[in-house]
Amino acid sequence: YVDSDPHWAVHLEGELSRGKHVITFRARSPVNPRESAICQMLVHVKDIIPPNVTNCPKSFTDYLSPGQVMKRLTWNEPVFTDNIKVQHVMATFLPGHYFSEGVHKIEYHASDMDGNHARCQFTATLRRIDTQPGSNPLLVFVPKEGGKAPSELGEHYYKYNKHRESQLFKCDKVPSLENGKFNCKNLGPGQEGIKCIPECDAGYSFYQKFSSRPPSYICNSQRVDWELRRFIPDCSPVTPSSTPPGCDSGWEYRSDENICVA
Repeated sequence: YVDSDPHWAVHLEGELSRGKHVITFRARSPVNPRESAICQMLVHVKDIIPPNVTNCPKSFTDYLSPGQVMKRLTWNEPVFTDNIKVQHVMATFLPGHYFSEGVHKIEYHASDMDGNHARCQFTATLRRIDTQPGSNPLLVFVPKEGGKAPSELGEHYYKYNKHRESQLFKCDKVPSLENGKFNCKNLGPGQEGIKCIPECDAGYSFYQKFSSRPPSYICNSQRVDWELRRFIPDCSPVTPSSTPPGCDSGWEYRSDENICVA
């Protein structure tokens, strides 16, 4: 006589869910019940179907207004589903991140409990509006925010690459410089933020003397230099020195440049 645990295994067929299952067969002698034998087997049912992704956003372009260096971008998030369960969803950026000028790759990565993967990739391009006479900047649609992660995912499953955005929005508020401007450029590849160097308009120069070059100001997720009470130089009127060298009352002579600074 032969029986099994679970009972249906004796028929040598059945439906098993994902995971590992121990099946036991027991054989007993019909003459002597004390004579028996046991056979066990382990059946591992693996999920080989990757998660499915829908509503993966298309790459899009937006524009910076004149004088704007950072902009908050948003999009509808992709939705991941799985035949068993989505275990993790990771993203390089989330809607509402502040971006600087350039092309930014955004990637969502989902996996299930057996390590099957699915991805959604798109780019967010941020350009400057052409303000030259006769230009006609294009209007670009930006998807509305409000995309949701799959309802089956708990908040503790939703992970992403935190860029500490708390300070980045301030990079859009570069201070004004009377009789000059801040020349701002993006930081190096893979870095979020800007580096700004003050410049004076024609006919003006920094009243303060610098050993080599004017100070630079960094704004990123960790620091905003112009909020740290850092010194910002003044742009003062300049005029060529008279001959012989000298300046009118109230002007300071700079021998290295042979100019007068107010």
